[in-house]
Amino acid sequence: MLNISTKTDYALMIMIELAKSYKLGYLSLSKIATKMNVSASYLTQIAQFLIKAGLVDSKEGKFGGLKLAKSAKSISVLNVLEAIDENIGLKCIGTNSKKCPSINQCGAKSAWLIITNDLKKILTKKKLSSFVSSVV
Repeated sequence: MLNISTKTDYALMIMIELAKSYKLGYLSLSKIATKMNVSASYLTQIAQFLIKAGLVDSKEGKFGGLKLAKSAKSISVLNVLEAIDENIGLKCIGTNSKKCPSINQCGAKSAWLIITNDLKKILTKKKLSSFVSSVV
C-alpha cells in the first residue's frame, strides 16, 4: 500500500492552512500548531523541508510566519509529498523495495510500477487550490 508518514500528512495540512490564508500574508506557525493540535516545534521541523523545497517562504518577527511561496493553483499534492519524502509510492517499489524479500521474483512488480506512476500523475494534477474554497 501507499506509505505516507505522519510528517508527510502534517506537511499537507500545513500547506492547506497556508493556502486558505494566502491573501492574508504570513501565518504564524504557532497558530497553525494550535489549530492542528500539534507541537509548534514539530511543525517547525516539517516547515524546514517545505522551505527547502521552495514551497514556503518564512519571515521572522512579530508579523512573520509562513506563507506559500507561490499560488495554491501551482503547487501539487505531489510537490508537497516529495518535499518530505523523496520516495513517494508503494512500499515495495523504489528504495523501499529492500524491505520486500520477494521483489526480484515478484510477478506483480510491473503492475505496481504502473500503478505507482498513475498515482503520481493523479497527485501531480491535484493542486492545493482544490482543497480551498477561495482559490488563489
